[in-house]
This record gives sequence, structure tokens and C-alpha cells, in this order.
Amino acid sequence: MVDATGVGATLVPVLITGGESESQGAGYYRAPKRGLITGLQVMLEGQELLVAKGLKDGPALLAVALACWGLRKRYGPKVGEVGRPLW
Repeated sequence: MVDATGVGATLVPVLITGGESESQGAGYYRAPKRGLITGLQVMLEGQELLVAKGLKDGPALLAVALACWGLRKRYGPKVGEVGRPLW
């Protein structure tokens, strides 16, 4: 998954929108920014995703949110559970 603004030919483009719902069509996904951030917050609160305290760019996690969203789209909602392999 990659933000549609910089997508290459072999990647799945995702257009980050200000809307409320996800959709798919014409070879790309539309994902609301709010949904990406909320999904990331849930993973952080559930300790499915951990961020090192000293990480300089810790607050700038939109790219991580997009990656987590894409993994859950492809592998299911429990992809971040501790001990569960991605494939």
C-alpha cells in the first residue's frame, strides 16, 4: 500500500480522503484519514503496535497507519496480534 500521490506501477495506490467511508474502484482504494488514525490508535492502545520512546519521528505515524490498514485489508483484522504470523 502506498499513498496514491507517489505510487508506482506495481503498488496498490490508496487515496487518503477526508470522507467517512472506505471504497475501492478503478485500481485503487479510498481510505479516510480519520479511519487510518483511529486504526493506528486502536493498535497502539491494544499494544499490537509498539513505538520506541526515543523515536524522533514517533508523532508522525501516518505512513505507519497506512501500512497497518493495508495489512489488515489483506490478512484480516487480527494481523497485529502478538504471536500471529503475517503469512
